Amino acid sequence: MAIDVSVPSLKAAYVTHRDTAEDLGSGVSACLLRFYAVECALKAALLRRENKRSTADLEKRDRSHDIRALAIRLKLPRHEIDSLVNCRLKPDGRPVASAELHEAWRYGAALQDEDQKRMEAALLALLTWARKEPGL
Repeated sequence: MAIDVSVPSLKAAYVTHRDTAEDLGSGVSACLLRFYAVECALKAALLRRENKRSTADLEKRDRSHDIRALAIRLKLPRHEIDSLVNCRLKPDGRPVASAELHEAWRYGAALQDEDQKRMEAALLALLTWARKEPGL
């Protein structure tokens, strides 16, 4: 069962996760919070642009953790979307989709170093975008 939240709740969660991640600086916990901050910002922006009030109003495809799909729906710049590609786990290189990153970080599955750095940069870039998005 999904929990539905309003746009103001998403905005508040975005700010809380973003600011807490900034306080942490770097590392897996900061990445996890940045991922959730980005997810909340993208969903709030989508709801605002479509004049909807709650995640209950989102289509099923937009209710997931797929931040790449949300970025595509919002028509973010191509370079932002292209930065959200699959990563690889240490040590075996098994792929992890951007929609599954929160699971890898939450459960302690380490990403390969270059993928970790790339995703940290991608999340920071998306948070920069969110700071400029009207209504966030």
